[in-house]
Amino acid sequence: MTAPQADPAATCPIPALKARPALAVLWTPGRTLAPSNRAAMDQFLTSARRLDLDVTIVGEADLDRLAEFDGLFIRDHTRLDDYTHQFALRAAELGLASIDDPLSMRICADKVEQVRLFERHRVPTPKTLLLHRENIGQAIPLLGLPCVVKLPDSSFSRGVCKVECEAEFHARCLQWFDRAPILVAQEYIRTRFDWRIGVLDRRPLFACRYHMVPGHWQVVQNAGSPDYREGLTQAVALSDTPQTVLAAALAAADTVGDGFYGVDVKECGDRPLVLEVNDNPNVDAGHEDALVGSALYDAVMASLARRIRAVCR
Repeated sequence: MTAPQADPAATCPIPALKARPALAVLWTPGRTLAPSNRAAMDQFLTSARRLDLDVTIVGEADLDRLAEFDGLFIRDHTRLDDYTHQFALRAAELGLASIDDPLSMRICADKVEQVRLFERHRVPTPKTLLLHRENIGQAIPLLGLPCVVKLPDSSFSRGVCKVECEAEFHARCLQWFDRAPILVAQEYIRTRFDWRIGVLDRRPLFACRYHMVPGHWQVVQNAGSPDYREGLTQAVALSDTPQTVLAAALAAADTVGDGFYGVDVKECGDRPLVLEVNDNPNVDAGHEDALVGSALYDAVMASLARRIRAVCR
C-alpha cells in the first residue's frame, strides 16, 4: 500500500473567509509537558495572523469565554480529568472548529480502546494482550520476556513499565490492577528509535525519529520530574520515510479521526508496528519543524481556518 504524500513545505492556500474569524489558543506558558515550546508557539501565532485569524491566548480560567470565538486550538498537555478536556467539550457544544476534539482526546487517552480499534481495522502492532486477572497466565507464553505493561491512561512513558522476569511481571500487574481492571501487555521490541509521524487531515505532515534516551529503553525518562530526559529528535523528510511506516501511521490515525495526531511506529525488520496514536502531538521549534520550518505551522493553521469556514457557513 502506498501512502499518500503531503508536501508541508508547499504554500498553504489561504481560505476565503467572509469575516476575520476569532481563534482561541489554549496555552499555559511554563506548564509541565507542554506540547510546544515558546518559539513554536510564536510560529503558530504568526501563521494564524498571516491567515487573517484573530488570535487570543486563553487559559484555564477562560472557559466561559469560548462563546466569543469561532475556533479553538489546544496547545496544553491534554488530560481527561482537567480543564483541557472541558475546553474541548465546551467547544464541541458551541459548534466551534477545534483541534483537539473531545472524541480524539478520549480515544488517545485510552490505550485499551486503541488496541481494540487497531485490531478491528487490522492496523499492524506488536503482539498485544489486553490483560485482566483471569488471563494473566497467558501473557508470558504469548509475549515472552522482557515485555511491556501499560496502564490504559499512560502518557509520556509514565504508567509504562518493562518487566524482565516473571516475578516482576506478576508484581507489577497486581499493583496496577488496583488502578485499572484491564492493562495492555505487549512484546518488547528493542530499537534505537521510534518513528513519530505527524498526521493532519488524514495526510502525513512530518516525520521524525525519536531516539531512545542514552542508557534507557524509552524516548523519554522521568517525565514531569526535575530529572526529565529525552532522546535526540531527528527530523526526516517524508520522501525519505519508509512508505510502509507512513501507511501504517495513516491507517492508525484513521481509526481515531481527521484531526492532528502523532503516531508512534517501530520498525521490526521491514515490518512497521504501530505503538499508539497521540492527540496534541509535540511540535517544538528546532525539532519536528527542523526540515519544513514555518510550513508546518502554516499547514496546521490553514486546516483550522478551513474548519472554521466550514462551520461558519
